[in-house]
Amino acid sequence: MSAGTDGPDERLARALELHRQGRLAEAEPLYRALLDASPGRADVWNLLGVVAAQRGDHVAALVSIGRALAIVPHDPASLSNRGNALRALGRDAEALASYDAALVGAPSAPELHNNRGTALSALGHSAEALACFERALALRPAYLEASYNRAAALRRCGRRDDALAAYDATLALAPDHLAALGDRGSLRTELGRHADALLDLDQVLARRPTDVAALVGRAAALSKLERSAEALASADAALALAPDHPLALVNRGNALADLERFAEALAAYGRVLSAAPDHAQALTNRGATLVEMRRHAEALADYGRARASDPDCVAALVGTASALSELRRFDEALVACDRALVLEPRRPDALFARANVLRNLQRYADATAAYAALLAHDPDYPYALGHKVHAALHACDWRGLDADRARLIAGVRSGTLRDVPFTFLAVTSDGADQLTCATAYARREHPPAAQAWRGARHQHQRIRLGYLSADLYDHATAHLMAELFERHDRTRFEVLAFSFGPDHDGPMHQRLRRAFDGFHEVRELSDAGLAGQLAAREVDVAIDLKGYTHGARPGVLARRGAPLQVAYLGYPGTLGAPYVDYLIVDAELVPPGHEDRYAERIVRLPGSYQANDRQRPVADRTPSRAEVGLPERGFVFCSFNNGYKITPEVFGVWMRLLGAVAGSVLWLYEANADAAANLRREATARGIDPQRLVFASKRPLDQHLARQRLADLFLDTLPINAHTTASDALWVGLPIVTCRGDAFASRVAASLLRAVGLPELIVDDLPAYQALALRLARDPAALAALKARLAMARDAAPLFDAARTCRLLESAYLTMHERQQQGLAPEGFDVAPLP
Repeated sequence: MSAGTDGPDERLARALELHRQGRLAEAEPLYRALLDASPGRADVWNLLGVVAAQRGDHVAALVSIGRALAIVPHDPASLSNRGNALRALGRDAEALASYDAALVGAPSAPELHNNRGTALSALGHSAEALACFERALALRPAYLEASYNRAAALRRCGRRDDALAAYDATLALAPDHLAALGDRGSLRTELGRHADALLDLDQVLARRPTDVAALVGRAAALSKLERSAEALASADAALALAPDHPLALVNRGNALADLERFAEALAAYGRVLSAAPDHAQALTNRGATLVEMRRHAEALADYGRARASDPDCVAALVGTASALSELRRFDEALVACDRALVLEPRRPDALFARANVLRNLQRYADATAAYAALLAHDPDYPYALGHKVHAALHACDWRGLDADRARLIAGVRSGTLRDVPFTFLAVTSDGADQLTCATAYARREHPPAAQAWRGARHQHQRIRLGYLSADLYDHATAHLMAELFERHDRTRFEVLAFSFGPDHDGPMHQRLRRAFDGFHEVRELSDAGLAGQLAAREVDVAIDLKGYTHGARPGVLARRGAPLQVAYLGYPGTLGAPYVDYLIVDAELVPPGHEDRYAERIVRLPGSYQANDRQRPVADRTPSRAEVGLPERGFVFCSFNNGYKITPEVFGVWMRLLGAVAGSVLWLYEANADAAANLRREATARGIDPQRLVFASKRPLDQHLARQRLADLFLDTLPINAHTTASDALWVGLPIVTCRGDAFASRVAASLLRAVGLPELIVDDLPAYQALALRLARDPAALAALKARLAMARDAAPLFDAARTCRLLESAYLTMHERQQQGLAPEGFDVAPLP
């Protein structure tokens, strides 16, 4: 039969073959010829509609498919194709109705279930859409499109772990599925698996180098991997292809912020926000940058706008909690954390932020539980275990402590991020382990950054000292250092303060402002900004009084604003950082041979390293025993150390002492109610009446010092000794029994006792500690003799001679400065005793 005499079936077969080959321009006339001959053929009207849809003319497609449905109203194929055309036109609700009608006639068609799911997804019904995709896969397990759509639906439903497995299943069906690779890459970034994300995105870009979404995702993953320069390059590559791409601009801002190019970062976020003022992610990330710049009020405004635009923006809530915490508005920060966790109950950074806020609120039992909840979901979350142990120690809750301490020490030794240096001091007195912890922390959290000091050797008539602290108000550090600041030799030294602590006014703060040649409030400066201030003011020696204690700014030291950077007094250990040149100690704290446990060069003062203020006030009136809750008779052991320093081992010694000394009591500082309750429980467990533990509430310093005259003997703690608390006790004439450990923090009381002439109160193990305390409790004459010697030492001992300590420190600063001026590298040395 010739072509001209083909029958309808042959003509239809030929049209279908052309259609399958994509030769639409040839297939369409054949379909129309068939309809000219037989206008009632619904199947051909439907096919003509498919051709129109494939050309992108979805309105024409609806017209043709409508003609088919007018002929055969319930035809599943026509109803399905009508749904597809409606979906392409954005008429998703009508498309859904069309798919539903098609399914009546073809309930087992996997394509219909898949397409119905796409309509539901577009309408925001992700859970129902997911059910459709799963039904399609049940009907056809290797259905690639449904597998991909299921993964995307799981992600939209917040089931990110399940979504990841679904993308894996899709890629098992089609390893080169670029959309699935790209989506899995961005999901892996959300899940914190940034290196894996980068592998996916690099595969996409290897096949499609101009894939903007992959470049944007790659920039995000690289930022999280702290490869900021590469992240910036990837974001810029995306912007070269799509100059106004919002997420590319956001990622550019993130990379610039990580590089501390803050002004450029703000400009990148600003470009997004100029086009879309309510862009939640740009607002949130700009807020985080403003927090880094210490512009907390502006950050809060951005977070608020982000949450107004997207009430479910958990990152903005976590950022709000961070900014509020920096402003010490902890109750409000807790509300923000709780809101975040309503939206994402297992979000790790929100769980960690909430636990930190509870710890700052001194709700230590709640904080311990919060850290435990985080660790249940993410056992390796950085520093969470160390914070949990520290919170539990504050509450004197020692359940599980042995196992946790062992995990912390093993983690530090293996290089995992289990603990921060300050909290690790309470875990072990091993100096080598403390150095390992500090070095890892400094390397990760505060690596060396661009230096503000450019190498100049300042030629000043007077050496310019810059003291850096957050504690220049009514704080323990100020109580020790105030007189020393006042006594600096102004003919040789210019003394500047850089205060980045809270805005606490009061007599001590006013006294300190008068003590310096220049007092600079710098709390709102970024780390780079503060380092720049040190450089601009040509500080010769920057003395950090914070280390890793609360409110510290080690990031300032990492940006070196002065030719010499020195750690002194505030932190009892090494910072583990290459940019701290010297650590000022004494021979008791760091004996010869222990230098390898410290990253800094060791400078030893003769006597004790600790400065003390002779003007430290003590109330004239000593309260009665009854007024402070002590029995009228009986020996009073006391320890006014913070609760986190009390360990089960030391407490066990204390309880044995109470058991051995009839009528004795143990007088402790009540930092929080949980600690008191737990210590009473521990006393009962050791066979001691819990009423023999007497707790002292917080009092003004002069009254606190005066009441210590009622105690007979101070019992020190280990692995962290009493520090300022010890010099307070010695100042009022209260002897201390201490057990010396290996590292700085566990040797401070020994340093102080040597400096007041009572070295016989220093021992090296807990059995000797117990024996010495018991002997003194049973020998009133020996104890009285010690108190008499201590009373004489108050006026004569080097420990309380602020002028002497100041001269020794100045000698140390002079030696450091002279070496620097001669071009010599920092080197440890011992300061010569004064004539």
